[in-house]
Amino acid sequence: MLPQNSDNSINVVNVPYAKASVIDTAYTSGNVLGSSINSTRNPSKLRIQIQVSAAVIAKIVGISTTQGMLNGGTALTADAIYAFDVMVRSTDNINITFSAACTIRQLRID
Repeated sequence: MLPQNSDNSINVVNVPYAKASVIDTAYTSGNVLGSSINSTRNPSKLRIQIQVSAAVIAKIVGISTTQGMLNGGTALTADAIYAFDVMVRSTDNINITFSAACTIRQLRID
């Protein structure tokens, strides 16, 4: 059920929608997404869900001139599912990279 206001109208601002999805795809290097994604609202939050086949460090690019390491810079455990919330602005162009080759079991950004 969608969140409703006291007058029974639906508050669509709180309803997430899919921005990107990568499933069972080999990764070797560079940006995962063919095109960077951005937010249509300023500010907003993206939920990034990741599962990969190997112990790699996941990095987010596009928020600043540096890469932000997810999971505190600690390698993700192979085949575990992780979820991260990242605050973004409409001027950010987000993409994901990994520290080494792996198979992306799932990468979902909503």
